[in-house]
Amino acid sequence: MTSTLTVPTTALVLGATGATGKILVNQLINDNRFNKIIIVGRRSCNVTNEKIQEHLINFDKLDEHGDAFKAADVAFCCLGTTRAKSGVEGFKRVDFDYVVNSARLLRNSQCKQYHLMSSGGANANSGNLYFGTKGRAENEIRDLKFPRMSVYRPRLLLTSREDRRVGEYIFQTLVTPISWIAPTLITTKLPILCNAMINNCFIEAPIVNDNGKDGGCQFEIFENSRIYELGKQTDSKTS
Repeated sequence: MTSTLTVPTTALVLGATGATGKILVNQLINDNRFNKIIIVGRRSCNVTNEKIQEHLINFDKLDEHGDAFKAADVAFCCLGTTRAKSGVEGFKRVDFDYVVNSARLLRNSQCKQYHLMSSGGANANSGNLYFGTKGRAENEIRDLKFPRMSVYRPRLLLTSREDRRVGEYIFQTLVTPISWIAPTLITTKLPILCNAMINNCFIEAPIVNDNGKDGGCQFEIFENSRIYELGKQTDSKTS
């Protein structure tokens, strides 16, 4: 199965109501390489556009919503929560169970490309709840052997989301001047991240031998500096 996208193409977005997902959906709407955007989530993203097809689902009963994941050529996963917001078990349920199980449905539906927003520092062997969970999710999805899988590991996401806590606001205020001097050091701007994910869909990825299993696949990890390199590229195929 080839990972090459035929233009125009169909994208599926998970996590469209989050800070990253909102920007990603808006960029996809304005990119004429995409003629259909399937949004799968627990609540509506409240965006009206002729390209959008929205499915509201229960992630705890994903097997009942298999049809929502069909017909996607490329999928973007921006699902995620925090321990402070959802507790330890809630965090693991969203950032591992929901992410991995939805990826399985996409793989079974013959999705060509899977683009995962992970995190800088992700490591399956880490004892840290956040970094360990992110790393294990990466590994589980890689084992599904999508024809193409790209992982993005941004640093601190500079966002003005509505549920931002006081501590986050103070910390972002402190690091913003650093982001002006050294943009890739500890922060990531959301438009840059989303642009990188979209641009990368149409750039050839390296083939990983993977010990010959399943004939190999295309796989790569984008750390923050590479996210910025790709995210700053512009394309004329936008409306």
